[in-house]
Amino acid sequence: MKRNILLYELPEGMQSIFINGKSYTREAFLKAQERLRNKGEKQKINAS
Repeated sequence: MKRNILLYELPEGMQSIFINGKSYTREAFLKAQERLRNKGEKQKINAS
């Protein structure tokens, strides 16, 4: 089951998080969340 990363928040002390089989650093996680907010939930994201 895919999890929507918009539903998660990274607590202050954590530097990384593992969601949907992928490990995100704080910067990558915030960037991916921002891309999802801008594109909408129904469109796929290219992780480039």
